[in-house]
Amino acid sequence: MDTAKWVAVWGSSPSYTAPSPRQYAKDITLHYNLRAMLSGKRVRLHLNNLYGKEDAVITHMFVGAEGKEPKPVTFGGKTACELPVGAQVVSDEIDFSLVRGEDYFVSMYFADLTHLYCGTNDTGPLCR
Repeated sequence: MDTAKWVAVWGSSPSYTAPSPRQYAKDITLHYNLRAMLSGKRVRLHLNNLYGKEDAVITHMFVGAEGKEPKPVTFGGKTACELPVGAQVVSDEIDFSLVRGEDYFVSMYFADLTHLYCGTNDTGPLCR
């Protein structure tokens, strides 16, 4: 009997930001540095555009760690992910081992003009 189960190991609280023309970006990569709180052999990423005012398209995403080849994140076998306003999506399973306490990253590339309407209370993905 397979006793494996999915467990959330990281999350971010979106925060409302006031609309501004400066919040549009094109050809930008958001890079999240994370620490695994549990060990595992596969990952899935849950994304949402719950507070967005416009649809968003993530051109491609990767998950990786120091010394490991980054792995592409796919959605229904496709590398691009469409996030309609108010929608949530879950990635395909990715064979990627996490070790509790070790760091890894998730990178999202937005090729098209994208409205960055909400964010987190830190500057995480914009700091590197």
